[in-house]
Amino acid sequence: AMTTPSSESMTSGQSLSNRSTVPNEMSGNSTGLSHDASPRTPGHLAEMSVHEVCEWLRALELGEYVDVFRANKIDGELLSEMQESELIDDFGMTNKYHRKRLLNRLSAQGTA
Repeated sequence: AMTTPSSESMTSGQSLSNRSTVPNEMSGNSTGLSHDASPRTPGHLAEMSVHEVCEWLRALELGEYVDVFRANKIDGELLSEMQESELIDDFGMTNKYHRKRLLNRLSAQGTA
């Protein structure tokens, strides 16, 4: 990730063209997306930092909740104990499909 500015500017044109193909792959293959995300999750959900939880939310396309999770300093341990009622009352996650996505992924992550 630590590239020098010169090599970055050389590859920027190349990475732009690559980037345009990425969203299609991601949306077309949801299993591929979860495999990509798993290496970034430390061994156990409970070991995730607040920052990693926020990145995880973005990976789930729930980025609009990042600010409130960060404000409450929600790390992996708190996240793993999260109840659906807390998502509604404390985080304003009134969309049940957003909750379902988060909770389904939580249970999948917890058993991994």
